[in-house]
Amino acid sequence: MSIIQLENGKFLIIDTIEMNDKLRKEIDQLTNNGQKIEAVIAAHPFHTLFFPSFYQAYPNASYYGTPRHLRKITNIPWKGDFTDCNIRKKWEPEVKLRIPAVNFKISFFHFKIFKFCVFAGIFVDACEIGILRLKIGAEFINPLPESSNHFISVFVYHPYSKTLHVDDTIMYTEDPGWILRLIGYKRGTLFFHPSMDSDGLHPTAAAPYLFRDWMKNMLNDWKFDNICTAHIGVKIGGAHEAVTTLLEKTEPVFAKLSEENKKKNPDGILPDGMHPNTNVKDDKCV
Repeated sequence: MSIIQLENGKFLIIDTIEMNDKLRKEIDQLTNNGQKIEAVIAAHPFHTLFFPSFYQAYPNASYYGTPRHLRKITNIPWKGDFTDCNIRKKWEPEVKLRIPAVNFKISFFHFKIFKFCVFAGIFVDACEIGILRLKIGAEFINPLPESSNHFISVFVYHPYSKTLHVDDTIMYTEDPGWILRLIGYKRGTLFFHPSMDSDGLHPTAAAPYLFRDWMKNMLNDWKFDNICTAHIGVKIGGAHEAVTTLLEKTEPVFAKLSEENKKKNPDGILPDGMHPNTNVKDDKCV
């Protein structure tokens, strides 16, 4: 869970954790017994367990989630989900939100002769031939299988503190447990969620590279220094450089996944139940 104070003095709660008396007292003191909580953001489709109890404690805040939150937790009166561009933009420029590897582009080709454009053999003052291209990298609306595909989440960036909040898509551990050490993770390791190698990305040849390119754009636009990840770690300082290095080291994995997907799915067709999200253009709302 992360807590961001806005310029208006109110607070955003990003994800929830199990409440205890100590935490409840701290949040009450910070937010005037919840009166200053402007909104609660559910950023990861599968982080659902503690939202009902948090809502019982703070029912007057506005709650926003992923499509899965709205489907699964029906006792919370959600204000909307993050496929809605206006909700993602709601707290800009103070807080910025993006959904990884979901892009929508329209390309226009212009054919001009002198001051005119020619289309179908006819001279007109202006014309555009548009080609619609969907760029799809990962499933956000209905991630399947539910038992393992916990890869995609909403990235939340707070420029003032230079902090990036990421649930599961990127993970960090300062002191890995024995299971993580057993599979090769060392102290201070930053890594992508293991489901990226199996179900996390769409099963197309393009998907791994779309996610990689989305990450590159994010790194170019967001100059964070700290990263807050779910479950096991917060990295203070040096996070931008560390994520950049992680992305570079993962290039062979992207190439391998792309080649495997190309063999299994040469036509790049999305299986039933997966969604091309179409309200994002180069990470910006359309």
